[in-house]
Amino acid sequence: MKKAKSLITLISISFGAPLPGDEQLPIISADFKISVFAQDPLVRNPCAITFDQQGRLCVGMGPQYRSPTKDTPGDSVWILSDEDSDGEAESRKQFATGFNSIQGLAWKGQDLWVANAPDLTIVRDLNGDDIADEYTRVYT
Repeated sequence: MKKAKSLITLISISFGAPLPGDEQLPIISADFKISVFAQDPLVRNPCAITFDQQGRLCVGMGPQYRSPTKDTPGDSVWILSDEDSDGEAESRKQFATGFNSIQGLAWKGQDLWVANAPDLTIVRDLNGDDIADEYTRVYT
């Protein structure tokens, strides 16, 4: 009886819905290009990304990832810029810092919402210098 149940289970799985990854991949245009926008040393241990109102890439970076020590700095949000419009980032600027384990970033107007364990923090640049001036913890 046990063998019969196993056989029925195998047959059911064999004729069931396709497994993830078995679907047809989308077809893309021949002129579509994928390229690297930023890499080490501009980006280290990225954990979240979003784009700001100017279209710049904002990256949450986590030096605490893997093996943090008591001296490991907190996670930070960096703004990456493609200053010469060649499709690659040339510079970065630290926008906000001091987070524990950034897990998500999202802009709402001028506010950057940062999901960071165990908090949800709203970060604001009050004077337009691309450096956060105000941190408001809205949930912990």
